[in-house]
Amino acid sequence: VRLIFNLPPCHISILDTIYEAGAWGYFEAFKREVAARVKEDNRRLGTDIAIYDFCVVSKMTDAPIFDRPDQMKPVRGFWDPAHPADALGEDVLGTMLGGRAPIGSFGTDLARELDIEGYLARQRSSLEAIRHQMPKEFRAYNGILEKHAYSLNSEAS
Repeated sequence: VRLIFNLPPCHISILDTIYEAGAWGYFEAFKREVAARVKEDNRRLGTDIAIYDFCVVSKMTDAPIFDRPDQMKPVRGFWDPAHPADALGEDVLGTMLGGRAPIGSFGTDLARELDIEGYLARQRSSLEAIRHQMPKEFRAYNGILEKHAYSLNSEAS
């Protein structure tokens, strides 16, 4: 029996929402704390618990999902920002069950990451870079969020 945890894949637009909301520091603190606790338990108990981080900026999570002409066409990454496509789920399972991915790749095992601060800094830098590369997608996603927030506020009034 092997215990495996994972932080499930998040589409880049969700990571952008975390960033825009000013919660990126909390997100990093969460990952830092989970990694520290699992590492400590592994050391103390002599276990080999894994904590795979798929909630990252990567080619697996940054595929555009807006303005697709054929919404029924199979996608590689996500059907919408909150729902990974089957192919991505298969990649996640393949990584978790097929052996540990190289440090810094999609599915980094935080329990084995030796430089968590460097890892988090690279993720932060990648997010900032991709926000400038995909402005159309981020504007579309933020527009959906704004409309939804407005409708929720209207209903509450």
